[in-house]
Amino acid sequence: MFQSIGINLPPIYGPLGIVLADTLQYYPFISLMTAGALMTIDRSLEEASENLGARSIKTFFSVTLPLVLPSVTGGALIVFMMSLSNFGTPMIIGGNYLVLPTLAYNLYTSEISQTPGMASTVSIILMLCASVVIVLQQWVSSRRKYASMLVNRPVIKQIKGIKSVLAHILCYGIVFFSTLPLAVIVYFSFRKTSGPVFKPGFSLDSYRQIFFDVPKTVTNSFLYSITAVLLIAFVGTLLGFVIARKRNAAVRILDPLLMIPYMVPGTVLGIGFIVAFNKPPIILTGTAAIIILTYFIRRLPYSVRSAASILKQIDPALEEAGINLGSPPGRTFRTITLPLMQGGIISGAIMSWVTSMNELSASILLYVGKTMTMPIKIYISVADGYFGTASAMSTILLFVTGIAMFIVNKYFNRGSETFIAA
Repeated sequence: MFQSIGINLPPIYGPLGIVLADTLQYYPFISLMTAGALMTIDRSLEEASENLGARSIKTFFSVTLPLVLPSVTGGALIVFMMSLSNFGTPMIIGGNYLVLPTLAYNLYTSEISQTPGMASTVSIILMLCASVVIVLQQWVSSRRKYASMLVNRPVIKQIKGIKSVLAHILCYGIVFFSTLPLAVIVYFSFRKTSGPVFKPGFSLDSYRQIFFDVPKTVTNSFLYSITAVLLIAFVGTLLGFVIARKRNAAVRILDPLLMIPYMVPGTVLGIGFIVAFNKPPIILTGTAAIIILTYFIRRLPYSVRSAASILKQIDPALEEAGINLGSPPGRTFRTITLPLMQGGIISGAIMSWVTSMNELSASILLYVGKTMTMPIKIYISVADGYFGTASAMSTILLFVTGIAMFIVNKYFNRGSETFIAA
């Protein structure tokens, strides 16, 4: 289309396509966590800066940005880890350009009958890269105190004139380029097909094939991801509280340990699960339990990081006041801390659920016929050239994810805040 009007774009296959796809896929994780943090800032701090004569830009960089820095760096860390261990995008559009996860996968499959030594070496390199970034993020977050009393919540201001126009152009431009590939997928999901070949016209053949031929695949995706998220939300909240509130050697060790699932690609984690749970006394290979366990292990850091980031903005004096008034620590946590953490818990749970629904890199090694999920079926369909079926399944994933986020946003934010800040 662009070539017809004289515009030659570089090919999407290769490193440029990987970077572009990762950027459009992962930027919402930082924006969601940052939005939640922005809605918990004590606006009296910004008002004090403006009363002292600081302009809005100066207030933003001197007051607002430092207060949300834990959430920004926490989100950036999650995005870095996801990009570092991403398997599906490089495998599909990377062409002959290998990244560490796809290299580990290729090395393992080529050494399947031998000891996968080279795949383990690549995994160690990934772990070293991730460890450096984790230490850097912890150093940046620990330089200042970010907590406030949360007495005066921020008030949304309406911008007017040229600022409003530029803001709308920027925001809608980003959303347009992010959703354009998704619109193409939805379009082709309704195209008439004959096997792997698209024909003129539209039909529901691709959807009919999904619900009549592989309904178990759709059910598995929902069942496994929801079960995992319930466990993630509960355990992640408790661990986030420990990391944010406790200062000892054990916690300093626990924090980086929780990020280990991001240090290794999902393919390597899948290999480890096969080796660990393929012989007595615990045999989980070929069962739904091993896939749910994979979701839980890989996505737990979302909940932990999100809860810990919010807790760093909640002054411990609020909890101490409750305890000093005679409330037991458990009751203080339930009645004071937990409601204030609600935004972080919800955002972490939603990110965990969305990414669990789309998990591919580990589950592609762990599934059997009865435990196949939608991402696995999509990957197989693309590899076999059945883009109609792949587009239809991708559309289902897009639809249920969008509906879930819309319901949470509508229910918790009452039309005025982002859903993660409710």
